[in-house]
Amino acid sequence: MRNSTIIIFNKNGVSLVDVAISVIIVGIMIVLILKGYAIVEYTREQDLYSKVIKIKTAILLFYSKNGRLPGDGCKDNPINGVSTVCSTDIMLLNGVLETPKEQKAFWSELIRNNFITKRDTMNNLNKTPFLVTSFWSKQTNQPSIYIETAPTAARAICRLDKKYDDGISKNLSGVQIFTANGNEYYKGTVCENLQNDIIGRFIVY
Repeated sequence: MRNSTIIIFNKNGVSLVDVAISVIIVGIMIVLILKGYAIVEYTREQDLYSKVIKIKTAILLFYSKNGRLPGDGCKDNPINGVSTVCSTDIMLLNGVLETPKEQKAFWSELIRNNFITKRDTMNNLNKTPFLVTSFWSKQTNQPSIYIETAPTAARAICRLDKKYDDGISKNLSGVQIFTANGNEYYKGTVCENLQNDIIGRFIVY
């Protein structure tokens, strides 16, 4: 008896092998896309932190040159976003940027003195400008300044906190990074599992 070979053809001309190969290719493409997105997000996070460090350095340079913090005591609104020589009000010259004019002048004075650029004032994770706030620290009995983001992906702030600080969102003891709107993460938190947006704060002075 002769051996017979049975060949089964799919009516549509597509075999199960073709389908399997297509599924594998699509899966590989999805993995590559996700990895590419993760790389882009990581790069933006590092850029954000680099800007914060640049601003921190700029504050120290400005203070060394002028004997006061940028924006401190300024009573004039910047013209076209850039300050002329700041007119100071002795009553406001206290190390705390407590008025909107002082907070605007903070950025414009750093830009005018070429310590930072306009690009350095933007959070590239969500294309919004940084905010600056300051307060008098009861712990150090000195003024403190922090840069604040508009609501940003919590996983990004969490990853930066774990990499450069203590990984705890509400720890203010010498902390460099913390959050503002009640969303917390801890040392054991898997940052990638965080889906909400939070306000990130970076202490720079």
